[in-house]
Amino acid sequence: MGRRPLDGAPRHRSARHGRPLRDRCPRHPRDRHPVVPDLMDATRRSFRPVAVSLIMWISTGILVVLMVVIGRALPEDVVFTVSQAATLWALVALVALLAFAVTRSRVHADDHGITVVNGFRRRQLSWDEVGSVAMREGAPWPTLVTRDDERVILFAIQGSDGAAAREAVAWLQGHVR
Repeated sequence: MGRRPLDGAPRHRSARHGRPLRDRCPRHPRDRHPVVPDLMDATRRSFRPVAVSLIMWISTGILVVLMVVIGRALPEDVVFTVSQAATLWALVALVALLAFAVTRSRVHADDHGITVVNGFRRRQLSWDEVGSVAMREGAPWPTLVTRDDERVILFAIQGSDGAAAREAVAWLQGHVR
């Protein structure tokens, strides 16, 4: 009854957050909900090593597939002992743990400060504690230097990302007080 192609599923009950301000068309690309906050707020940014994480998880998967294929292709008279099989699976677990640590890495910055998660270590610093953020030419990732001259590697921003890494470092440098 008067529905357009991009209107989405019919609603039989109204939402519990009040009357709609205007006609909704949820699947239309220009439709904006009036209460959704701007997620690209200029005062809050997060950085993650997406490409490196993807490569690590793909490498882990390839390692598992290779182990299974090679294990199945061996002649029947060749049998791994329990300790040999455990060693191989421990190697896969170690690679998966490293992939998880890389995936966990992030840098979150807002008006109050910066949170750096490198693997399994988390550091929270206010902007007053940050001395500088720099990434030398050809460096794999930027370095944050505190006012106490302590260096913190920002592993979540990868130098291999090129322009995106330079833009991230420039954004962080603009927030250092």
